[in-house]
Amino acid sequence: NRRAMEISSDEWVLYVRHGVSLHYMRLDFTEIRQTSLRTEVKFFLKNRFSGAIRTTDRVYTLVAYAAGILCRNNPRIHFFSEVDDTDVRMLRQTMESEDRQPQAYIMAVFSACKAVFRYLCGGERDDSLRTPKPGSNPFQGITFVNASQYSRNTPYMPANVAEGLTAHANELSDTDALVLRIFNETGMRAKEVAFLEEGGLEKTRSGSHALLRFVPYKILKARRKAGV
Repeated sequence: NRRAMEISSDEWVLYVRHGVSLHYMRLDFTEIRQTSLRTEVKFFLKNRFSGAIRTTDRVYTLVAYAAGILCRNNPRIHFFSEVDDTDVRMLRQTMESEDRQPQAYIMAVFSACKAVFRYLCGGERDDSLRTPKPGSNPFQGITFVNASQYSRNTPYMPANVAEGLTAHANELSDTDALVLRIFNETGMRAKEVAFLEEGGLEKTRSGSHALLRFVPYKILKARRKAGV
C-alpha cells in the first residue's frame, strides 16, 4: 500500500487482508478538479493510511464532495488555507438547501473536513507539502445540536394517515381546521403554529405569494431559558 500511495498518481488502489482473500479500496482523485486541493488531500490520506486501513473508510468521498461544493461556490479557492468561515457557511447551506442532504451526512462531511485541516495545521504535516499552511481551522467552531438524534432519520407521516386527517377536516372547528392546513402547507411544529401571531403574513414583491413570519419554538424556548 505504501508503494501505491504515490503523490504523483491520481488513482490509488489499497488492499486489506480479509481472511484468505483481499478487499480493496479505489480512490480516484480526479474527482477533485482543483489540483492544489487534490495534492493536499493526497498528503492527508497518505498520513491517514500510514497505519491500519479500512476499505469502508468514507473520508475521501466526503472530502471530495465538500471540495467540489467549496470550489463551485468560490472559484477563487486554490488551497484549503483559502477556505474561510463564509465558505464553510455556504457549504452547509448548499448541502441543506440545494442538495438536501440529511443532517447525519452533513455532520460526517464536516468531521472529515475538520480532520483535513487538523493535518494541514498540525505537526503531522509532511515537510514536502509546499502548499500554504492554514492559520486556523474554520470547521472547528461548527457544532451540531442534538447530534446523537441524527443517527436515524425521523420517519415521515404515512400518506394514508395524512389523507385520513384531511378527509375529516370539515369536522374540525375553524381554528383546528386552520391549524391542520398550516401543518400540511408549511411543515411547522405544533408549538410554532400555536404561537403564531396576528399580522405575521406579508405580501411578496410579486404579490402572488405571501411570507409567513414566525419564531421557531426552539428559539423561543432558548430565549426563555436565557431570561430574554
